[in-house]
Amino acid sequence: MNNTKVTIFLDVDGTLLPEDDDAQGDCSATIEREIFTPGRTRTVGGFTVTEPRKRFTVEENLTWRTNVAEFFRLNKDKIQVVWLTGWRENTKLLEPLFNIEPSPWLQWETDIRERNKKIALKNWLSDHPAPFIWIDDVAPVSFKTHRDLPNNRLIIVPNAGTAVTDLQLAEMQAFINSQV
Repeated sequence: MNNTKVTIFLDVDGTLLPEDDDAQGDCSATIEREIFTPGRTRTVGGFTVTEPRKRFTVEENLTWRTNVAEFFRLNKDKIQVVWLTGWRENTKLLEPLFNIEPSPWLQWETDIRERNKKIALKNWLSDHPAPFIWIDDVAPVSFKTHRDLPNNRLIIVPNAGTAVTDLQLAEMQAFINSQV
C-alpha cells in the first residue's frame, strides 16, 4: 500500500441522508443545526437595499444505513473527506455518526450549485492533487466525462430519494482499492 489517499468530496442531503421520508435506514439521530437564509438585494424607492443573511436553528431527524458509516470506518486510512455541501460547518455534527475523521469543508457560491461546486473542487485539486471521488446527488452525470477534471476520478450521482446505494459503495471501494 502506498501513501496516497483518495479524496472524497462529499455532499450530505440526498447523498448520505436519503430525502424520501420512507427510505430505508437502520440508524437514526436527532440533531440541532444552524441554517441560513441567503441575503437578498432588492430595490426600494430607487435605492438598492441588501438584507443580511438570517440564522435559524432547526431540529432534524436523520436516518441512514449502517453500511454507509461502515464504509467510512473501514476506509479511514485510505481516504480524506472534504465536505462539499450546503451543511458547511454543521458537518462536524455528522462526522461521528458516519465514522468520518474531522474534515475540512469547501466554501462555494450557492447561486448555481453544480457549477460552483465544480469550481471549488477544481481549486482544491490544484493545491491537493490526488485521486478523488465526488459523490453528490446534484452533480450532473455529464461531469463524469468532463475533460477539464483529472482522469483519476470517480463521480457518483446517487438518487436523492434513497441516497448512496450498496452498488455505488462497492464502486467507490473498487476505485479506492485501485488507487492506494
